[in-house]
Amino acid sequence: MEEYGMEDEGKEWRKVRMEDIPRVREEWEAAKVAAAAALAKLQAEEAAAAEAERVEAERAEKAAKAAEKAAEKPEKKRKRKQEGVDEEHPPPPKTGKVTAAGRAPKPPPDVSGFRYTFGMEVEVMGHDQGFEGSWYAAEVINAKDYAQLLISYDSLFEEDNPTKQLTEHVTADQLRPKPPDPPANWQTTLVEGQPIEMIHDGGKWEVDFIQFEGQDQLLVYSKNWGTKHLVTLDNALPGWLWSPTTQKWTEKPAPSAKAAGRGRGRGGAGRGRGR
Repeated sequence: MEEYGMEDEGKEWRKVRMEDIPRVREEWEAAKVAAAAALAKLQAEEAAAAEAERVEAERAEKAAKAAEKAAEKPEKKRKRKQEGVDEEHPPPPKTGKVTAAGRAPKPPPDVSGFRYTFGMEVEVMGHDQGFEGSWYAAEVINAKDYAQLLISYDSLFEEDNPTKQLTEHVTADQLRPKPPDPPANWQTTLVEGQPIEMIHDGGKWEVDFIQFEGQDQLLVYSKNWGTKHLVTLDNALPGWLWSPTTQKWTEKPAPSAKAAGRGRGRGGAGRGRGR
């Protein structure tokens, strides 16, 4: 039997011995299998490359459309605003009814309330055991998540590292802005039972005024501790009340019964001197 290969192109067939025929046939079959596998691999790689190219083209197309839409949105919003269209509060569907103003009903002005922002000086209401009735100064260091504001205290520190200022997540209703300076001679208007604040342990603590002791001290009562204390005028502050809605400060009044009954009899404008 004669054998002919690629290297023999242009040459005569060469003879194969009978005993080599099985080997040659086996090698031929193996070569066909290898060629088929190589072809399948090449086709799979070409298909994968084509799919990747298609996916990338789709992604690029989507990104281009998103960028185009984002670029158009401010312009569309500006035009709609010029046309009197409220994007956040679209008009209700037409019902055939109008108010005396000749239009559909509109909500009254929105009172969104006060919002705390990064870097704002605040005071944190004591919410842990032992800190009830206190306010400690802090700074807002992250206001991105308004449900969990991150603050850093001015004069509270980590228990395991007393030199490191404590940071803590709090809610907006646990905060108040930094209060204003007290009005001049504010102590002269105090009446028994009126809430005030005393400076103690780096914070401000809610207490009730009882009476003046001498010319420069106040006798106060702490509901949280159930004890009375003497406070110098320098360490006494008005009992501030903050309204997030009106964004105004007011002084907490005394209980009406005590104010009407005993009022100035114990405090007296003549005995207390403001500073």
